[in-house]
Amino acid sequence: MAFILNDRVKETTTTTGTGTVNLAGAETGFESFVAGIGNSNTTYYAIVHQSLDEFEVGLGTVTDANPDTLARTTVISSSNSDSAVNFSAGTKDVFCTLPASKAVVEDGSDNIALGAAPTISNASGNLTLDVAGQITLDADGGFWNFNDGNSTIGYLENSSNNFVIRSFQNDADLIFTGTDNNTGIQAGFFDMSDAGRLNVNGGIDLPLGTDIEANYGNWTGEKPAKLQFHSGHFYIQVTNSLYYRTYSGGSGNDRISFDNGGNIVAEGNITAYGSVSDERQKENIEVIDNAIDKVNQLKGVTFNYKKDGKVGTGLIAQDLEKVLPEAVYTAKALGDHLKDEKQEEYLAINYGNTVGLLVEAIKEQQKQIETLTAKIKELEDK
Repeated sequence: MAFILNDRVKETTTTTGTGTVNLAGAETGFESFVAGIGNSNTTYYAIVHQSLDEFEVGLGTVTDANPDTLARTTVISSSNSDSAVNFSAGTKDVFCTLPASKAVVEDGSDNIALGAAPTISNASGNLTLDVAGQITLDADGGFWNFNDGNSTIGYLENSSNNFVIRSFQNDADLIFTGTDNNTGIQAGFFDMSDAGRLNVNGGIDLPLGTDIEANYGNWTGEKPAKLQFHSGHFYIQVTNSLYYRTYSGGSGNDRISFDNGGNIVAEGNITAYGSVSDERQKENIEVIDNAIDKVNQLKGVTFNYKKDGKVGTGLIAQDLEKVLPEAVYTAKALGDHLKDEKQEEYLAINYGNTVGLLVEAIKEQQKQIETLTAKIKELEDK
């Protein structure tokens, strides 16, 4: 069954009452409903009494029978307050029409206007709106649905003046496609099976002064992970560690990590020009005692790193931890944390914190030298 409109379809009927009418055949110069509309198809009809003020416009269903019939399926307007007319005896004209409320027309301002409750159908499956101006869809608080058959795929909605685009089917993604270099591409999509996660195939380029949260200006509060430009400062905030990685030949590697304890671990060298050491920022200041004894327990060594064979020089963290634990801390070795979430922790040395030990050891040694020098001089004077 299909909905069909056709020109010059007209018959007569003498049927009375409010039910299906029997058709008496095509009028001269016109087609019958069976010929022009087709068996089992629906169309818009008008029934007009030839001598009384009785009329009815509606949606009817054609049946090829003996005689042919037109079922008055839905009444759109009528002389009976838009309800089914109880037609009186006499001849009535029955013809195919287009109700004004279902029409698509161009008004005096060259705007396209739809009727109060229009239904648009096309036997070819295509509908083209070709206008020189704007096309306005006004649902008066309703939805603009996109259906496939009888299933709603998605819709547009006015929600308290917020413009809502919804993919309606369960777990169905909202996808954006385009053309790049004359080739169709999927630019990105919202994954509705993953709480709406945004996947952008080409990456995201943020304009200068914007951030992931699009926050610019006042601090927006603490969050597990955020980037924000605020009061001339750029903030990177994470719950655990922040990693800097390099990419080459299809793989990436961790180069620098910043953990939530404020520690920095770098695969290469770190060059700095100083560190804050103002006395006003310190308390419980004590001079390191027995510095020479502690230094004597250390070994200055050269070595090769197992990971790449590079030559290094320094101290053994386990040795230093025994005499100066304040200079030793625990850190995860750099590798590829994305592939190894259970990275082994290793001891690391804050070499800057060993300076005090070495200074005190030199001072102790200098005192020993001065004492020995004085004794030698005393012996020489005798």
